[in-house]
Amino acid sequence: AQSFLVESKGGAFLTGCDLYFNTRDEKIPVSVQVREMANGYPTTKVLAFSDTTLLPSQINLSENGTVATRFNFASPIYVTENREYCLVVLSDSNEYKLWISRMGEDDITNDRTISEQPYAGVLFKSQNATTWTADQYEDLKFIINAASFSNTGQTKLVLNNAELGRGNGGKLNLRSDAIQTFQPELVLTLNSTTLPYTVGSRIYQKTTLAEGT
Repeated sequence: AQSFLVESKGGAFLTGCDLYFNTRDEKIPVSVQVREMANGYPTTKVLAFSDTTLLPSQINLSENGTVATRFNFASPIYVTENREYCLVVLSDSNEYKLWISRMGEDDITNDRTISEQPYAGVLFKSQNATTWTADQYEDLKFIINAASFSNTGQTKLVLNNAELGRGNGGKLNLRSDAIQTFQPELVLTLNSTTLPYTVGSRIYQKTTLAEGT
């Protein structure tokens, strides 16, 4: 797990992340989640739509940490400003290895020694994704992708209503003697070929008759 701080004013909508793999399992998939942080440690609360799984065939490998593998979330995830979150990488295999940076070691892409941390985040390790140990000298190599919205173009929103059915409360069975009429008496024939009334139809008298007629 790698913690990160959202500093964008008003928060941000995350669309996915890029991770850098060195090895992979050939049969078992790997997943990524965005979780909330509490007291400086990852929690078990996963943000909605962030749980994303890729098959081994979708994982790109690199010998120098330059080729990314993108995990796209099912929907943009809103994260609030000045609040810590974390990326959690999970798999039932030990064959997956991710590129990280470690203080004091050489950058594999050049001759520079890593003398400072790239950002104010912390790398955590766990065997069960619930109990975490922090490593203050290591950081995961990753990129978080955020949505950029425009209000100048034309947009289209389509809303579809679910088909009404008894299972979703859309259709109800009438109780016995559900309709009561008063003078003047009206006779209604429901679900007939001439008057195809259905449950939910609104029935009213279009004109008012004079008293006594």
